[in-house]
Amino acid sequence: MFRVKAASCKSSGSQFLQTVGPATENYGFQRCCSKQVAQKVNDGWQIINIGDLGLHTLTYAVSSSDSKWPVHIGDTTVIPVSVVRDLGVYIDCCVTMSAHVTATVRACFAALRIIRSVRRSLPRHALLTLVRALVVSKVDYCNSVLVGLPVALLHRLQSVLNAAARLVFSVRSEHITLLLRQLHWLRVPERIQFRLCALTYRCLNGTAPQYLAETLQKSADVQVRRRLRSAATSTLIMPSTRRSTLGDRAFPVAAARAWNALPLSVRAATSLQSFRRAVKTTLFHLLAAFTDTDTDSVFSL
Repeated sequence: MFRVKAASCKSSGSQFLQTVGPATENYGFQRCCSKQVAQKVNDGWQIINIGDLGLHTLTYAVSSSDSKWPVHIGDTTVIPVSVVRDLGVYIDCCVTMSAHVTATVRACFAALRIIRSVRRSLPRHALLTLVRALVVSKVDYCNSVLVGLPVALLHRLQSVLNAAARLVFSVRSEHITLLLRQLHWLRVPERIQFRLCALTYRCLNGTAPQYLAETLQKSADVQVRRRLRSAATSTLIMPSTRRSTLGDRAFPVAAARAWNALPLSVRAATSLQSFRRAVKTTLFHLLAAFTDTDTDSVFSL
């Protein structure tokens, strides 16, 4: 996938997104992309900084020996980059998401250091509000793109929640499971599943973007599966993949797997609010590491 970004006088920004196959098609795309940018300029667009334009390849890395790189747009030379930031998410050329995890962890711990400096002046409810707004929100932002990541990367994000929980309760040696239980916080893998299930519910009920909803298909909508028992359980068809490192992380596959794993009673929820509540309860019950303890107070996610 190649990404070229230009700002206009009518909106904050716009993007050209296009996919190409073999590397032999790169040059044709470059010329097409250059023409699109030039046409937008002729139509009244204003390029804020053409030097910030970037071409980004996903999966198909561009060889440094390719004589057709870099691309020339007007008087500016645009070179391929290994990492781009789109809507606050850092995407690298191999879609490992390690750059995004690193940036998120760095920003969260920086916020925790600031909050720690003023925690003695804040009551617990104000401290918890700050932690949610400045730390937890960063961990949850667009976290559905992190589905299927290696455990090592998820552990780095979990360390942020662990540090935040200890900061809220002002403890160091307390077992983190008990703290997360009292805060009613899911762990990072379950938080990703929670967001993915909520997005899938929206897709199936017509409240999500159309381009996402079109990638999901119910078993009952397939002619050859209408007589199967699975057709009556509102399950989704999980497309076959060739590579578990990338294919299994694609939204149609990950969403179908997460949706089909939910109990039928949860999938049959009549509203998004009731569905979110049921999914969170289900995920908490599935956490074998969470022990049954009496909690003084329970806070919402």
